[in-house]
Amino acid sequence: DWDCRMEPKSRRYYYCNTRTGRVQKVLPAALRLAKEEKGGKLKLGKNRRGPAPGAKVPGVDSKLKMNTISYNHRKVELARLGVDEWDVAWSDGDGATVYTSRVNGDREFKIPSSLDKLGSLR
Repeated sequence: DWDCRMEPKSRRYYYCNTRTGRVQKVLPAALRLAKEEKGGKLKLGKNRRGPAPGAKVPGVDSKLKMNTISYNHRKVELARLGVDEWDVAWSDGDGATVYTSRVNGDREFKIPSSLDKLGSLR
């Protein structure tokens, strides 16, 4: 579930778990093993979920409000195409992990509740 990504400005690698939303700069153990198996090479975004080839992905609609029926319909539509609701990335400019909704473009600096699988255990 880990993606290897690169921050465009700094060109530094970081790693994102697409299932949990966790972002880190240190190579995760799961990718370390994969890297060893592949002769020391990882591809950027290799594990990222994406649309099926030829699928038409709906664009961001800033009018959709989170937790409304319309927002949830768009979220389900994206999921059917294999696209996650949230894009998770490190922002050097903000000095933080940024969560961007692929449904309405909202940006959050706190992990969204739909990604926070352990939140109810705290």
